[in-house]
Order: sequence, then structure tokens, then C-alpha cells
Amino acid sequence: MPTTVFDQFARRVTDVTAYLAAHEISLTAPAAPRADPTDPWASSYSAPVDRSTLAWCTAAQMLADHHDTGIDRQVLAADALLRELGAPGLADLHSDLHSGAPVDYRFTRCPYCSGIGEDPTVPTCQDLGCAPQHEADGHEHLCPVCHGDDYQPQWFAEEHMAELEELLVNAIEDRTPLRSRLGAWPFRRRPRSGRTAEELAVIRAWARENGRALDGRHHDDHPPTYDVFIDSFGARWQDPPPPRHRAAVLGINLTNQLLNPPDDPAMADTVARQTGQDAGVRDYVLRTPGADRIINDAVHELTALRAAAGDRPVQLLVNCWYGRHRAPAIADAIGHQMEEAGAAVAVTHHHIDRPPVPRKHPRPDCPFCAIIHDGAPATIVREWADALAIVPRSGGCTTGHLLVLPRGHVADFTTDPVVSATVQMRAAELAQELGGQWNYLTSCGEAATQTVFHLHGHLVPRTAGDGLALPWTHPTPKQEPAR
Repeated sequence: MPTTVFDQFARRVTDVTAYLAAHEISLTAPAAPRADPTDPWASSYSAPVDRSTLAWCTAAQMLADHHDTGIDRQVLAADALLRELGAPGLADLHSDLHSGAPVDYRFTRCPYCSGIGEDPTVPTCQDLGCAPQHEADGHEHLCPVCHGDDYQPQWFAEEHMAELEELLVNAIEDRTPLRSRLGAWPFRRRPRSGRTAEELAVIRAWARENGRALDGRHHDDHPPTYDVFIDSFGARWQDPPPPRHRAAVLGINLTNQLLNPPDDPAMADTVARQTGQDAGVRDYVLRTPGADRIINDAVHELTALRAAAGDRPVQLLVNCWYGRHRAPAIADAIGHQMEEAGAAVAVTHHHIDRPPVPRKHPRPDCPFCAIIHDGAPATIVREWADALAIVPRSGGCTTGHLLVLPRGHVADFTTDPVVSATVQMRAAELAQELGGQWNYLTSCGEAATQTVFHLHGHLVPRTAGDGLALPWTHPTPKQEPAR
């Protein structure tokens, strides 16, 4: 039976619901109790959540992939997202998983519609309440997440090339002799750069003869050693490699792709210390479903871009989250195929030697992991896709004392700065929402008063004269150690 692009959505739902059934998890989230107007922490959500919808299955899969857990560990987070925001909330989740950066769906596939641009549930006009005059005109129902943005990275790369060509013309055309040579040319139909092909040929020839380049400086006349540059890096370091000189640039974002961590935490920690250039890790990444398609698409796009770029080099930026495993393995595989096709390729791994960050698997002896992943009793005040806020089991040091925890197991605020920043951001959001004055405190190590070794931030409300002391005091002369 022939398949269509929409078959992938049915498979996604089938895979996730089968997983839930295997773990004896209901396909309908129970309705939350009605809000108690006297309880400021009570939930205001009463409608149940259908866990068999494409939106819920997509959210659960995204969360499980990002946090390196099973889907069963992300059920409550997916419930909260769909209750609060519905399918459009997947855009907020996608942005949150990119460290809050805006996601451009022209370059990154939409997690809901996979880049098609249409609503993958194929609703009817009656379902959406379209105006009667539109029901018969065959109009499209756009994806509620990406709003119909076309995923066409190659086309936008060509647009970028045209912009660079215009910059090149503007950078060197200020020379009077060149202007006079072009000024007498008759009018011709102009390409997208605003100059005819003959004019651009003259400009390029003049630039080569005079050693001029896009930045206006003089450079050697020798052609570049490489015509394809492939750079891998980690998005979490916020230090992407700069564009190569005069290169046309393509990008592959693997942050939410090819996520296939080992199930065994001990094995995952071992893999975390290796890189994508180790044979075992490289083969593991390349055998992940979807890797072949990514590599073949990239080779095809680079080949087409090389042909369009003429004597200019092309650059491919490949990033995953840490830049140690997926991005280097995929970059090397693409580079190997390009070399076999006759290209001169330079592959550089910018973050492969950065220190490994421990995986965030739930720990069986961690009381906070038990609350987050196993449903241990706790008073949950607020939930986000990446964190939650609870009331301390002891009640805290004062009324309103809260703890903000990341969903992934991170020992303390020094382990992963990005997770630490996320926890503080969530604490700040909650404190601003509640109003008042607060202390935000977090610790690292027993000597710093840490007792539970799962990163958490204390939100402590303060009022004048409340008598609360911070967890440190100035030492007296008798307490000061000898120098």
C-alpha cells in the first residue's frame, strides 16, 4: 500500500500509545479537582487530557528525547503543557528546549507537522469553524505550531548567497574605473542580485585581479585550499563558529534529532566521556534511524550549492547540544561522502574536547527524582516542561517557602550551568508572578548546607522584621582559622 507524508503522524501516535499501554498508563489523564478559591496553590484545570492525540504524543516524545528518559517519566509534564496551552504550546516547548532561543521553522523542522506546514491532523473547515465562503475554495489549514513556515533550508541558503553577492558588488564597486566600465552597459534583465550576469563576471574578474574580497581588504590571489568547510559545534556553549570568508552557509540542527541514548545509565555515563570520533559512538549514531536521510540530504544540498557558488567555498554548520557525539559523527560522515565526490573538504570539530557533562538520568536514591519521575507524594505548586516547584516536605522555614527543581538529575548548580540558569529563570518567573520580596538561595556541597544532592533553588518570601537569618553568619575572631 503506498505511503504518504501523513503516515508518519499515525505511526507517532501508535508508537507512543503502545508505550503507554505497555507501562499500564491510562490514555486519558484524570481531570484535576476543581479549584478551591481559598487555596492559592490549587489547580484551576478541570478538563481531562487525551493522551492519544498527536499533540500530546509529540510533546511527550520531545520531552523524553530531551531529558534522556522514557516517555513514562514525562507524562505529567506533557499533561500540564497540553492543559495549559494545547497544540500551539509545542512552539513554546520547542523554544524552551533550545534554551529559550526563537526557532525559525524555515531552517528547523517543526516538531508537530515535520516541516509540511499544514495541520497534520487534517481537520475540516467545520472542525475549525472556517467562514462559509472559505469552505469550498480548497484553502490550507496551517500548522498551529509553525503557522505554515516552509522548511526549505536550501532555498534560503540560495537567498543568502544572493545577499552576499550584493554585498560583494557594493564592497568593490566604489572604484571609479570599474564604475565607468559598467556605466555604459545597455539595460538588461537583471538577476536577483541587481546586476546582469555579464556585469557580475566583470566584477569577479576585477576582484581576482586586484586581490579584493568581500570585506574590502587585500588578500592573496591564490585560490582556497578547500572548497567545502564542515564545522561541528555544541549549541549549549553559545559559541558557534564564525562564517568562513566568502562562503555560502548551510546548517543542520541536531539538537532534537537522532536522540538515542543508551537505556543503561552506567553505559550512558561511559558514552558521555567518549566522542563521535570513537568507533563505537560513531557507529551508534550513524545506525540511529534518520541518520542516513540527514547525511544524504546534506550531501545533495552541498553538491547543489557548490555548483551554484562557482569559485566560492561552501560551509556546513552541524550542531547538536554539546558538540561531542552526534554533530562530529554526522559531520565526519558528510565530509567523507563529499570527498568521495571529489570535493576538497576540511572538517573541524570546535567543541569535541569540551568537558563532558554528566547525563541527567533519574537516580533511584534521590528523593526529588522520586517526586518528579515516580509520583512520590509532594505538594506541587507549579510545573514547567523543564522544572517544577514544590513545598518543602518539612514545610520550609516560613509560610510560602518553595523549592524549584530541574526535571533532570543534576547534582548542584556547578554541574551544568545551562540547567542552573533554567532553574533560576523559573524561580524568577514564579517570584514575579507571586509578588513580594524574596531570597533565592542554592548550594553546592555539604559544607555549603546542601543536604539533597539534586539541584534545587530555595524561594523564601521575606517581610520586614521576620527574624529569618541567612544560612551563614560572619565568623567571630575566635572562629576565624589561623592564616
